[in-house]
Amino acid sequence: MKRVKITIPDMQSEHCRMRVQNALGKLEDTVVHDIQPGTAEVSYTDESAVIKAVQDAGYHVEHIAETGATGNNLQFKTNINCEGCIAKVTPALDAAAGAGNWSVDTLNPGKILTVQGSDAAGIMEAVRSAGFRIEKI
Repeated sequence: MKRVKITIPDMQSEHCRMRVQNALGKLEDTVVHDIQPGTAEVSYTDESAVIKAVQDAGYHVEHIAETGATGNNLQFKTNINCEGCIAKVTPALDAAAGAGNWSVDTLNPGKILTVQGSDAAGIMEAVRSAGFRIEKI
């Protein structure tokens, strides 16, 4: 399961948080760890199902960031903007960071690449070699 922090800016009141928690709680293979005004921390296996549940509850997912146990995550702005782009960059990122140690938030306007504790220069070279733009945040 992947553990993430989801930014949901229009989820502010206790009522809103309960609606989102109930929607996420109905999903299989999804665990709600914490819900605060504007954010939810969850573990899941199906990101699209989580996004749909939040949207069906009446809220907008602004950003999804993977949370790492080490706290050594690197983040980059990229132009990796779809599943096809992710498929193209996967071999390079898997080689540079290790499979499962990176994710791209294609919903974020900055197309944020998050990599768990790795070499920033090596990650940037891997992404560029796959034909994409990248800049460290």
